[in-house]
This record gives sequence, structure tokens and C-alpha cells, in this order.
Amino acid sequence: MKEKKGKISNPFTLPDNYFEEFHRNLMQQLPQKEIATQPRIKQLPINKIRRWSYAAAIVIMLTMGITALYQHESNETTITEAENNEIIETIFDSYTIDDYNVYCYLTNSDINF
Repeated sequence: MKEKKGKISNPFTLPDNYFEEFHRNLMQQLPQKEIATQPRIKQLPINKIRRWSYAAAIVIMLTMGITALYQHESNETTITEAENNEIIETIFDSYTIDDYNVYCYLTNSDINF
């Protein structure tokens, strides 16, 4: 098919007023959407709740840790020298060792205890 230069024919045609009626025809072909009669319930954003709960958990854990640390330090008791001597005497009284065994231990003798 030879065409003359300068004259190009368009084989495609449109009906009259196609673009003016296009919107109305398209809207008629779409299915009708039911309108909701009940109002939508506003949902809480889950991400904000999660962030706040994580922050609250961290604050609670830090508070409990610091409180436990200070209570541990304040509950420490010091042992007096008299109490320390009493504990040592109780330990020595419970051992079954005599002076000869101590002598052998200190002189590195070969004796079975």
C-alpha cells in the first residue's frame, strides 16, 4: 500500500461526542457500591501502644534493679572481731585434728591422717 507523502490517512475513527460521554458511560457500567450505615470504629494504632509498653517495661525493670541494688548494700552487716573469733573457735572445735597431726603437717612428714 503506497501512500502519498504529506497525506496520511487514519484508519481508526471515533464516534461523535465520544470523549464527552465517556465519563458518564463508564460510571454507568461500574457496579453500585453499598453505603455503610454504621460509622466506622476508630482503631487504636498498635505501633504506638507497643512503643509505650516497651518504654514502660524498661522503666520498671530499671527501677526494680536500682532498688534491689540499694537494698542489698543497705542490708550488709559487718562482723565484729569477737564474732569472727567465735566462728573460728567453732570451726577448730569441730575438726578432729590433734597437735601431733599438726606437727606432721608442718614438718612434711609421711604419715597418713
